[in-house]
Amino acid sequence: VSLGLARGELGQAVAAMGARLDAQDIEPDGYLVEEQHHGGVELIVGVVRDPTFGHMLLLGLGGIATEMLGLAALRPCPVTRADAEELVSSFPGAPLLDGARGGEPADRERLVELLLAVAGEDGLVDSLRGVLAEFECNPVAVTPDGTIALDARLILEPAAGPSAPAPETDFTALFAPRQVA
Repeated sequence: VSLGLARGELGQAVAAMGARLDAQDIEPDGYLVEEQHHGGVELIVGVVRDPTFGHMLLLGLGGIATEMLGLAALRPCPVTRADAEELVSSFPGAPLLDGARGGEPADRERLVELLLAVAGEDGLVDSLRGVLAEFECNPVAVTPDGTIALDARLILEPAAGPSAPAPETDFTALFAPRQVA
């Protein structure tokens, strides 16, 4: 892993990694290059299918705080703009979006837009309603300049296997009886 690279340093970093791997007789299938993101409030945005309530939108503290603190809130899908704004204002991590410890306030409007794109009318949940089991973006970095999902996971319901053909039933006796008792 190489961190903090400028665009022009990428080739040199790949060559150095290749040399280290070659020294261990390892031939990689390729290299994964991702933009490194600095700063922002890390959140989790997700959707789960509850057997009773259907799809539920989750907003909470993301990254490692997701499992450690469990500070999240849920809303049934689909959400309206008012629902998304209320969720952003009231979930347990909302004060961090205001610029905690001297930081700049995060762009709440872009976060609301993300929530609507995921769980609003005509959003991801609506487009995958029949097959969506779970969806998660964790972490989502919310900064003064916007919102970016740094990782995402989508789980679809397993496809139903081919169904057995319906048994042939002869209804002749029902519709054309020989006699009635």
